[in-house]
Amino acid sequence: RPEVVRFNAAFTAKYGAPPDAGSALGYDCIQLLAHAMKQAGSAVPEDVAHALHALKDWRGVTGAFSFDEKGDADKPVIFSVVRSGRFEYLPAPAPASPGGAPPRAVRLRP
Repeated sequence: RPEVVRFNAAFTAKYGAPPDAGSALGYDCIQLLAHAMKQAGSAVPEDVAHALHALKDWRGVTGAFSFDEKGDADKPVIFSVVRSGRFEYLPAPAPASPGGAPPRAVRLRP
């Protein structure tokens, strides 16, 4: 996708190294918030939240973003921890069943 190519080139030119997933997600988060503030015409949290809830298929470098009426993102969450200077991906907790107990916390090994 062209936006990914542009992001990778700009990031590499500025920082001298290619971006990692965290860099791309961080970029998308800031761009998404800026978009929601423009849509809301405001930086007031409630106004931005309403704009985000109405958002459908906003395209970022990491893919499309949508939110439901509760504000939950329609995008998988990736859990990771840094060990010895490297990211280690963790399994996601099982989702709660409707009306059931909330998901268990993910235990991080030291």
